[in-house]
Amino acid sequence: MEAAVAIVAESGLEGFSMRALGQRLGTTQMMPYRHFASKDALFVEIKRLVFDRFGAYLDACASSGRTPEARLRRHCLGYIKFGCEAPADYQLIFGHWSRSAYQAVLAADGVRSLNMTRGWSAALDIVAELRDTSREDRDVIVTCHTVWGALHGLVSLHLARKLGFGPTIEEIAPSLIENLVQIAGSKRASRSSIRAADLPIVQPLLSANAKRSRSRSSR
Repeated sequence: MEAAVAIVAESGLEGFSMRALGQRLGTTQMMPYRHFASKDALFVEIKRLVFDRFGAYLDACASSGRTPEARLRRHCLGYIKFGCEAPADYQLIFGHWSRSAYQAVLAADGVRSLNMTRGWSAALDIVAELRDTSREDRDVIVTCHTVWGALHGLVSLHLARKLGFGPTIEEIAPSLIENLVQIAGSKRASRSSIRAADLPIVQPLLSANAKRSRSRSSR
C-alpha cells in the first residue's frame, strides 16, 4: 500500500501499473496480485485509506466545538482546508473513479457502510442534533448531502482554478459556511470568527508524497 501510494503521488493514477509496483518493491509484477485481485481493487483500498484520514481530520476539527453550530462550522471549514492543503488526497477521494470500481464499492458497501464512515457519520450526527431528530431522518440525510455538495463544489472550482469571477475561496468560505449552518436548521446562526489557522494541521498522504517527489526532482 505504501509503495502504491508513493507511485500514485509521483505519477498519478495514469502512471500506475502493477509492473511499476513490482519494480518499486523489487519483486515480479505478479506478486501484488497475491494481495489484490486487480489494480482497481488496490485503488479502492487506497481510496479507503485516504477517505478515513479525511474523516479523522473532520472529526478532529469539529470535536472542540461546544455547540452543534460551532461543530458544523468547524466541520465545514475543515472540509475546505483539507481540500486546499491536500489536493492530491482530496481529488483521489472524489475523482478518478472508473464506473466499474465505483459500482463495485456501492455493491460491496452500500449506504449502510457509508453512514458509518468517519466524516459523513459526524455530519449526520451534527445535523441531527441541530434538528433535534434522528440521524436516519430523511431530511437530515438530504441536508448533509446539500452541505457536502456545496462544500465540494467550492473546493472543486478552487482546485480547477475556475473561481474566475473575482472572490477567492478564502473570501467565499465564511459566507457559504454561515448559509449552510442556517440550511442545516440552526436558528442562531451568526457570523463566525473561526479561521482555518485555528483548525488542526492537515497531514496528507498523497499530497505529502507528491511534495517530496517534486523536491527530489528539483535537486
